[in-house]
Amino acid sequence: MDRIFFGLKRAFHSSLRVARRDFKELGLTAARMDLLYALDRAGRKKRPVWQSQLRRILGYTARSTLTEMLGALEVLGWTRRKRSLRDGRQREVELTRAGRAKLTDAVYHFLPGSWAFEAPDVAKDWRPLLPAEIEAWEAYANKAERLDKILSNFRFALRDTGSLRYPWYAYED
Repeated sequence: MDRIFFGLKRAFHSSLRVARRDFKELGLTAARMDLLYALDRAGRKKRPVWQSQLRRILGYTARSTLTEMLGALEVLGWTRRKRSLRDGRQREVELTRAGRAKLTDAVYHFLPGSWAFEAPDVAKDWRPLLPAEIEAWEAYANKAERLDKILSNFRFALRDTGSLRYPWYAYED
């Protein structure tokens, strides 16, 4: 692994570490929030969302990963699945009222003021930042839009299949 890939991996894991307590308090994980958000967004088109569509939106290559996640969300009462009447090979997935409420809680927690820019200040039980950490965070925040574009190009060049976009993205689909 080269330093860029390693740096991306460590930055990703660091962001999960900072957010973990917040997600835990909400009874979620980052992956579950992505799935609920993707399902909500795809379901707005007023037609059933197939499990295979969700897999493509999220960019999952292994079918079993999504199957297991949806099974866990069904046990929690946040999603429902049934065979498609249009195509018996497909399973239709929908958010339940409880799933929509869970997503709403998460969006209200993470979106106001954009949690991604305020994380060290608002993350649950996070200690105050040292001066050097504040400087590093401000440098990140000042270049976040450029980083977003770089990561988008990186994903495209590596043929990432995920198409999920959150509303705070500068380049909305």
